[in-house]
Amino acid sequence: MINRRTLIAIAIGIALSAPVQARESSIEQLAKQVTVRVLSESGSGSGVIVDRYNSTYVVLTNQHVAPEAIAYTVLTSDGDRHPATLRKIALSNSLDLALIEFESQQDYQTVKIGRSETLKTGDLLYSAGFPNYHFPRDRSYLESTYNWDMKAFLLTSGTLQMQAPKPLLQGYSLGYTNTVRDGMSGGPILDRQGRLVGINGRLSYPVQGDRAFLFEDGTQPSKSLIQQMKPLSWGIPASQFQSLFANAH
Repeated sequence: MINRRTLIAIAIGIALSAPVQARESSIEQLAKQVTVRVLSESGSGSGVIVDRYNSTYVVLTNQHVAPEAIAYTVLTSDGDRHPATLRKIALSNSLDLALIEFESQQDYQTVKIGRSETLKTGDLLYSAGFPNYHFPRDRSYLESTYNWDMKAFLLTSGTLQMQAPKPLLQGYSLGYTNTVRDGMSGGPILDRQGRLVGINGRLSYPVQGDRAFLFEDGTQPSKSLIQQMKPLSWGIPASQFQSLFANAH
């Protein structure tokens, strides 16, 4: 028989978990609206809608997701596919970032851009994107999600674990515990208010090993620091691009 104290504890637990569940549901809905899939002949990645002028939408993604001289297709939250082109603006070539544009008469949500410089270790973060592969429970094979449309969308939660003492190559400096899979590069890193505070781009335990961790100035982190960096996903903070957009907050 359940006693009064146990019932009170259960009631408190439910009351405390309800706001968390509501927030995560709200974040997931927002993330689905602003996150897009970037498809090309060379593969697929993710992106986030950061701006709109008239019928033109601007998507921020990784440079390695949207290299020059290829055609892109953007998959939006309603399942529509839009031809897209690379936008030529003042994004530093040293950053793993690119902007692409597509035209549509539909109303799509744009993300609000937050201030990544206010982030602190332990802050809750959400990562969104479209993994390239699905891992069945038996793990006997990998299933491509290229033709899954929105079904491939994934949102993961975690915390900010580390901010690099100085930027790594291509502007990466946010180290976080979220699971980020191949294909989620270019997708948004959101804070608990749903603001864009970074862009996914590097997976944990990179195949390049220690060589993947090199600071912009050409120096390498210490061996002990590299060991702390390896288990983390890495993103480019919003401070690297927020001045480009009017909806930065």
